[in-house]
Amino acid sequence: MPYPPVSSAFALPQQAQPPLPPPVPTSRCLNVKNGGLSRPQILITDSLTSMPLYTFTFPKRSHLSSEPHISVTGPSGAPVATIHFHSMSNDIDLVIHGQAVAFKTNGITAGHGMVSHVPGVGKLKWKNKRGGEIKCKDEKGEVIARLEVGTWGKVKKEAQFEVGSGVTGGAVMDEIVVSGISMVENRRRKNGGSELAQAGADVAGALGGAGA
Repeated sequence: MPYPPVSSAFALPQQAQPPLPPPVPTSRCLNVKNGGLSRPQILITDSLTSMPLYTFTFPKRSHLSSEPHISVTGPSGAPVATIHFHSMSNDIDLVIHGQAVAFKTNGITAGHGMVSHVPGVGKLKWKNKRGGEIKCKDEKGEVIARLEVGTWGKVKKEAQFEVGSGVTGGAVMDEIVVSGISMVENRRRKNGGSELAQAGADVAGALGGAGA
């Protein structure tokens, strides 16, 4: 004979389930691609949402002009940075949110380094790596970003810019994206010839798509 069911008054209380562990942080991927029609541009968008994050524009300029070689704007069109290259050296002059940044080459490691203006970040170092990419390391030597690079310094027509989970956006993201693209474009210029040779389709296809 089966026992009668236990009344609710004597039922054992349900044990609360332990909370699920937080998701493991993952890196953020940005798409890099050519986007210019009337003027050569590099467009950087979020790979998940396709939201435009940065636009790198190559303005028309003469060889003797003091104007920047590249201007960078955010999703709303607000200025983020300017980039100025040197014909006699690999050093790059960056102005990010109105602050001058010396992005200097390191001949020993074939890379570039800069000191971040963001408190607590310290030095950022980009280095050329085999296998078609460049990597950015923080002051602790940890890789915080990587960018695909094609032959002799070109970014592929459609490439990915991977940023580590510790970089959540804002000014640090701006510095990483601007410095990474400027390093690749500087190498392309040095290997690809004069500014006249970069005009038109050559520039438009050289870097093949954030936020401010």
